[in-house]
Amino acid sequence: MKISELFIKKMKENNGRILIYSLNDKPINIYLDNDNSFRSDKLRNQSINPEVLDIIINFLKQNHGKANKGNGRDSKVGYDKCYKGTIMYEVATKYYGKLEGESTFDPLFVLCAILDWLHVARNCRGYIKMYLK
Repeated sequence: MKISELFIKKMKENNGRILIYSLNDKPINIYLDNDNSFRSDKLRNQSINPEVLDIIINFLKQNHGKANKGNGRDSKVGYDKCYKGTIMYEVATKYYGKLEGESTFDPLFVLCAILDWLHVARNCRGYIKMYLK
C-alpha cells in the first residue's frame, strides 16, 4: 500500500479530521478535502494531493531512509537551503513542478508531521528518518 493510500485510510478512520503537532508542539489541523486532497489550517488553504507523501517516501528510500529537509521559504529551488538532495527540492520539483531558481511553496513542516503521525518516518529537526520495518 502506498503511503498516500494509508494516509487517506487513516484519515477516513478519524472522520476526515486529525490534530497533529509540529516539532515545536504547535497544533496542526488536517482535514480531507475529498479522496484526492487534504487541507491544513497551517497551509493557507492550499489543497494538497497526498501523493506528495509518496514522493517523500520514495526519496527517503533512495537515500537509505534518511534525508535533510531543506527549506523553500527562504531559498530559491536549487540554491541555499533548497538544494538538490533535500526533501524540499524533491517536493518543489516533482510535486510543484518548479525549476531551479524559482520560488516554491513550502509545506514540509506539515508533511513531515503527517509522516510521523503515520509512524512511517520520524520527524526530526533538520532531517527526517524512516522507521525500520
